[in-house]
Amino acid sequence: MGFCGIGLFRLPAFSRARKWPDTNRVSRCEFHHLSLNLELQENGYKLGEWFYRDFADAGKAFPPALTHFHLIREQLEPRVLYRFYGTDGFLVEHDMKDLETT
Repeated sequence: MGFCGIGLFRLPAFSRARKWPDTNRVSRCEFHHLSLNLELQENGYKLGEWFYRDFADAGKAFPPALTHFHLIREQLEPRVLYRFYGTDGFLVEHDMKDLETT
């Protein structure tokens, strides 16, 4: 089971662009004061499902995905942004300290 339906766009702290796709690349996580440029493709649409250990549902997450997330939450590293799936089938990890924070 994957995490389809649990992405950062479903967070209470998600700040989205006024128009979609986000071609101006203004989407951000206000909880971590983090730009979400990383999860956007060149066309402004998001690439895959992104999440982190501190994910908090805004009431929009897919219930089976949320259940799965809670089962593995403690295995996730804090301050790491995860994406499904890498070329090897595993999670892609990005340390938040290496990402733009303005």
